[in-house]
Amino acid sequence: MAALGLFQIRAGAFEEFERKDSTQDLAHQMLKGLGLLSCDDFAARFNLSLFLDEKSFREKIQEDNVLHVALVFVDKIQRSFRSMVAKPPDLVCSKSMQSSNRQKKELAFLYWLSCLVALYNSVCFPSVPTTLELIAGNKMSDTPDLNVRVVRKLRTESLSNAVFKVVIDGKSDPLWLKIGHSRKALKTVHNLCLPPMLWNQVKNEGRILKRLKSSGCSLIPNLVFYGHWHGRPAVVTRNEGIPFLEQFPCDADVGTVEKLCKDLTEAVLVLHDHKVLHCDINPRNVGVYNVKTDRWFYLYDFGCALDLRRDEDASEVVGNLLFSSCRNLNRLQPNLVTELVSVVYTCLYVAGLKLPWEEAAAKGDLDECCLLRDTFFREVDLSMFSQNIAGWLRFVLQQRTDARPRDIAAKYREYLCGE
Repeated sequence: MAALGLFQIRAGAFEEFERKDSTQDLAHQMLKGLGLLSCDDFAARFNLSLFLDEKSFREKIQEDNVLHVALVFVDKIQRSFRSMVAKPPDLVCSKSMQSSNRQKKELAFLYWLSCLVALYNSVCFPSVPTTLELIAGNKMSDTPDLNVRVVRKLRTESLSNAVFKVVIDGKSDPLWLKIGHSRKALKTVHNLCLPPMLWNQVKNEGRILKRLKSSGCSLIPNLVFYGHWHGRPAVVTRNEGIPFLEQFPCDADVGTVEKLCKDLTEAVLVLHDHKVLHCDINPRNVGVYNVKTDRWFYLYDFGCALDLRRDEDASEVVGNLLFSSCRNLNRLQPNLVTELVSVVYTCLYVAGLKLPWEEAAAKGDLDECCLLRDTFFREVDLSMFSQNIAGWLRFVLQQRTDARPRDIAAKYREYLCGE
């Protein structure tokens, strides 16, 4: 399961979940829903004790085959629940009552976590038919229904979708099929107070790529089909090619990184011209064309993208602790500058330069990640790059987030196009 950091959970989610009923009733509902008779039965189901010390808790989760979660996330929430003191209404909590209440809170957390795992499993199909019949979403659309043959399943770690390599009518050119969550699963997401965008990415990507299809932009995957499969959103794209980290698994040479910088910068500028922000630029979302062509790299995975024409709520966009700007991590409205900052972090990372906040990101420490970014532009050594590329990277890192896009585009032409 992909790492799920505490910062990705909407503020107040656990409190809201807890307030749905009184503490005792909530625990009763959870146990009844799971068909369990007691808290001990629940703990036994997941091979966990509700009062393990931190070390034992970590070891148990590593051994368990059900709860594949980020250890940082578990530790933080575990401590968070233990630090809360909730008193039943109109009652004075004795020491035993507080202990019992704390146990119910930890039970609530484990139940919440089990629901999260069940959601993840709902998109990881244990067995997939050889042929899938995809239905066009709009009966009035010119897009016909589509039958695809599954070659193999690709990614399995995504929380939001399952990804398959498919072909149409036996053709050899590869296509990529993404299938998202059902409406039932999304209802569960709402009930668990999770950010909807994290779980609704396939539908969002289909909508964004459909609009960009008419733009003729060659820096993004070509949309082949957008519809659904058994009530789940389905998107088929072409040209997602080889993931960057597979083509360049080790530190990339300077020439490759400079080419990556130019291509991703151009992609971001083109998308911004079409009122779209990608919002999740990192090495895992970069693809590689045939290296013999003029353009090598492009962006894919538009599940978190924002359509600026729709006045969408940016607070639901989940930032990447390693590659997002501070503005994104603090749930503020992203813009062209924040997109370019992610491009810079991506380029420096694949060049082998250590980002000072890598350890903090691995621990899920949002505050530390933001703090270390503040002085990074003054300390980073860009001497390995050409003068133009180094100048552009530093320009982006020093740029105010309210800078005018036309001024940024002018600097891009000055530094990267040699004008």
